[in-house]
Amino acid sequence: MAIIVQMKIGKIGLIVILIFGVCFSPISSLKAVTDWSKYHHQHFFAFNKALLKNDLELQQRGVVSVKRVSFATSMIPRFQVNTLIEPALSFEDYVKKPIKMKVSQQIVFDQLDRYKKELTSSDTLILYSHTHGIKNNFKEGEEWGGIILDVNGATLPHNGVTIWSDYANALLAIPAKNVIVLVMACYSGGFIDYLNTIQDKWINRSKEGRNFLVITSQNNSLTSDPVRIKGELYNPFTASVERALQGDADGFLSGGPDGQITLEEFIGYITTTTHQLDNRAFPQSIGSYDGKEVLFRLNP
Repeated sequence: MAIIVQMKIGKIGLIVILIFGVCFSPISSLKAVTDWSKYHHQHFFAFNKALLKNDLELQQRGVVSVKRVSFATSMIPRFQVNTLIEPALSFEDYVKKPIKMKVSQQIVFDQLDRYKKELTSSDTLILYSHTHGIKNNFKEGEEWGGIILDVNGATLPHNGVTIWSDYANALLAIPAKNVIVLVMACYSGGFIDYLNTIQDKWINRSKEGRNFLVITSQNNSLTSDPVRIKGELYNPFTASVERALQGDADGFLSGGPDGQITLEEFIGYITTTTHQLDNRAFPQSIGSYDGKEVLFRLNP
């Protein structure tokens, strides 16, 4: 049954359950490897961006996060994985020898535009971003926050922030059957706030037999901080996404594993596990979709 849902994780646990280096391979090289995949071309697109003023350890954490979730996805049959990775670079080194950035709003939006042109109503796109986030109302005249994709922000529109409205427009234009957006950024719940104001643009996806889902690492007022997980400093949202893609979401809230991950399993596992790993993390989700829809199968 198709449902429109919104989920929030709070201090009391699950408040509402399911009511919501660069390696780049061409999108155009789509090949069906089984009968099932003839109808479901599956794509994963991930990118990271940090500020040059950030310490190298923080920058490198974003690099490693994108590589880990991308590797986990590459192990899933029939997924084509594309990544845009901004390598760690100190501001001092950049001043000495400026280089062309691997990730910017223009570069990311160019990739999203390719998906818009080349994906079809039988395709799936999962997108993971690992960036800095900016609060809504971050300055006078800027109602919506967003993610930082550019270095020299002062000379760019919105101080270089890719605001939620622009990001949403690019994502909602992609014609794929399943568009799943994972946002690892401070204050990323602000994206949920914005999407709630434009429900008319996505609310009927489930009625159309399509699925649109956004899961954010945090609410609109808190930062997304790393924690120690098995001795490693790692973001709990990223860890949860990686585990979900590795198959840990199989059977979550549904009674037992069956070799496939549904949307409701994917959402429930990521939001619940993120909060379990860090009780200061309050992941949010919103969308219009069929919770029983199989997002991917773990075996060929």
